[in-house]
Amino acid sequence: MEPITAKAKAFKESGSSQWSALLDGVDSHNTKYRITNNEVMVYEYNSQIIGAVILLHEQSTWDTKLWGKDKAKVFYIHRLMVSNEFNGMNLGSHMLKHIEEIAESLSISSLRLDYLNSNKFLKQFYKINGFTVTKNHQEFTTMQKAVSLN
Repeated sequence: MEPITAKAKAFKESGSSQWSALLDGVDSHNTKYRITNNEVMVYEYNSQIIGAVILLHEQSTWDTKLWGKDKAKVFYIHRLMVSNEFNGMNLGSHMLKHIEEIAESLSISSLRLDYLNSNKFLKQFYKINGFTVTKNHQEFTTMQKAVSLN
């Protein structure tokens, strides 16, 4: 959990409250459970964690709240992060491309995610990576990206 809390601190320093509950010990995504349930992909280099993402095949309670009850064949992306010492190396974009390749191989139609409106970095990052806004909620924005299915 250390790289994730470090990322939460970096978000806070940039003026966003994205993941701020982690700094108070509250993990709304229950990351430890997600790890044991094989819903977390961890990216490593030389035995060091360089990134991670929670990737859900089914809606969490949070996803249902934002997207409505949906049976679409999609991936829900949560807590995509790159360790702070690896920022600026385009690893987040590579991780998204990898997720898209996995989705394509499983005939998943799209990738969905959300971010806090206060996090301008994520808004730009996801837009650059081909995601489009589906809805602006009061505090959150949802985005989606279609997956090319051959």
